[in-house]
Amino acid sequence: SARAPLGLFAAALLPMVFGSGLLVGSMVSVAVVMGVSAQRPDGPPTALAPFALAELEAYPPAAPPMEVPAEYMAAKPLHNACLIKNLVIPDGPQTFDACGF
Repeated sequence: SARAPLGLFAAALLPMVFGSGLLVGSMVSVAVVMGVSAQRPDGPPTALAPFALAELEAYPPAAPPMEVPAEYMAAKPLHNACLIKNLVIPDGPQTFDACGF
């Protein structure tokens, strides 16, 4: 009998099944994202709603302090002397090449 081997049929079927899975998966993903990002009628909009950002008020920034707080200036400094003995400074010019870093 002149039948095509099953391997040839499976080789042609596999890309179609894979493509169908991608198509169905992407359609389900879009449907889920659209459903999650929709505004609920019984409450505030969800975090993914694109129009929710326009409805939020801007958070007022705090003014920077006019002087350094006294507690900060009076705080005991950190003691890093134990780290200095392990610091190795190479010989040569002491320049910093940001591109070579």
